Amino acid sequence: MKKNTLLVILALFFMGMVSIACENSEEEDDWKSVRYDWEKVGELPYKMWAHKMINATRGLLISYVDKIFTSDYLNHKLEWNLIPDTVLLVDHQIILFHDSIFTIGGFTLNDNGWKIDNVISHTNENYFRSDNINNYVNSIVPQVNGLTGGIVQHVGLAFNNAMWVIGGITDSGYNNKKTENAIWRSTDGVNWIKQKTTGFTARASHAGVVFDNKIYISGGFGDGGREHKSDVLVSSDGVTWETLTTNPGWSKRSDHTLVANSEGLWLIGGYDGKNFLNDVWFSSDGIKWIKPLGTPPFAPRAGHSAYFDGPSLYISGGVNGNWDNELNDVWKLVTYGNEIKTRYAPLNPTRFRITNNSNYPIKYAYIDGGSNILNTEIPVNGTPYETELEIGIYELLVYDTQNRYQKFTVNIRNNITVTHTVTSNGWITPPVLPVFYNFSIKNDYSYAVDSVFIRKFGAAEWGHNLLDNPIAYNASHSLGVFELGQYEIKMVSKDALTTVLRYGVAPRSGADRSGASMGKNLEGYKTVYNYSSFTLASNTVLSAPASTLNWENTDR
Repeated sequence: MKKNTLLVILALFFMGMVSIACENSEEEDDWKSVRYDWEKVGELPYKMWAHKMINATRGLLISYVDKIFTSDYLNHKLEWNLIPDTVLLVDHQIILFHDSIFTIGGFTLNDNGWKIDNVISHTNENYFRSDNINNYVNSIVPQVNGLTGGIVQHVGLAFNNAMWVIGGITDSGYNNKKTENAIWRSTDGVNWIKQKTTGFTARASHAGVVFDNKIYISGGFGDGGREHKSDVLVSSDGVTWETLTTNPGWSKRSDHTLVANSEGLWLIGGYDGKNFLNDVWFSSDGIKWIKPLGTPPFAPRAGHSAYFDGPSLYISGGVNGNWDNELNDVWKLVTYGNEIKTRYAPLNPTRFRITNNSNYPIKYAYIDGGSNILNTEIPVNGTPYETELEIGIYELLVYDTQNRYQKFTVNIRNNITVTHTVTSNGWITPPVLPVFYNFSIKNDYSYAVDSVFIRKFGAAEWGHNLLDNPIAYNASHSLGVFELGQYEIKMVSKDALTTVLRYGVAPRSGADRSGASMGKNLEGYKTVYNYSSFTLASNTVLSAPASTLNWENTDR
């Protein structure tokens, strides 16, 4: 009897193992039913790592050191446009938020070398169109509140109508690689509020992404650059965090990428403390991870960038072999069959229609973060926009002519024309973000400008003196960045006090003074003031006027 019972148990155990093996085999077979091809599609303009690349509305954007590169989708090629930036940045983050592109944190270069900074700048996304590059302005936020200790190797993303900075290393903790568990939130890039979080553990060089209305964080390293992690954390509000798994199947790592499309989460490459990696992993829930694609043809790498354009996954750059061997290749994963969760679904395209029953024309429409799909605006109650989409679940983002936007989830099913109607309800108006420009003084006056005071036009009081040292004659000096608007300025300088002396030959007659000559005796200086008003609507250089007629004796 005991022998028969043991045989039954062994048989059940064997059947269970066979069942699990079959399940795993079916999972792999499911993946084999969808075709995948890696293709090298081009090169970056330079070899680079720790660069940041985003899939902006009108094309690709790279931020690297003191340069910004764009590639317009209209070209359908990786043809890079160079926009010189004003800030040297490495290991920063860039966030596309309400039509503006923000850069946050990173290493900046000054006279004493590289420094971890909290520098924050932003520009309107429209400036990165190839036909608008000459109008590009990168506005540096002059006074950041809250996030003031500098930050690198952090995660930055947009979520729930705000920007978030998660983890990383501050300036004070960099020498011993003291990692942070702090999470910061801002709706304007100026004012940052530290969140009271639970469940999030300190880390740096981790990766994060928004998927299914949640923030997912993966990997990174702990204090001292040790303790590489292989966990996955999730939060639906950015405050309360849950660890989904500490054993996802992929090895511990940092400096990897984590991106998402409508199918799920994709993790690529990284560094495990000894080796550079090139494995690619997928998960539809952050818990169960599978490695569906075999060994990719690109070299192992860390510090690379990754992004999605519709169903296609791109990776670019990074380092390989050692941290000085930078790469510049760009690879594309072409997926046939957009929805992995329904892998056996027919690939017949389905008609998709957008109609506009709102108050204003629809100006832009984007699917899964790709490029604008509209050739012309969709008028109110006018002709709908139509296209074809393969079966799958998509995110639709539309903007009207008032710069308002709405987001929708669209489920495309086989042989059914799907119509999405945009109504007047649910529009979101992005907050008005401050715009800043650089303001400088060029001194054309004969004496040094000792003080400069500025106030908003019509204000009662002058601000503090903006100069630490006088501006010498014929020199220029930047006063920093100021918000767009009208201003009054007071410049303070000096002029010579003199006494006129007569000397030389005496005149021949009372009326004839041709034989006299004149002289001046310098007695000292008097304070003089110049007042003017101006509109700051671009980077501006204002001259201290050369003529003494433009200076007065009254301090007002």
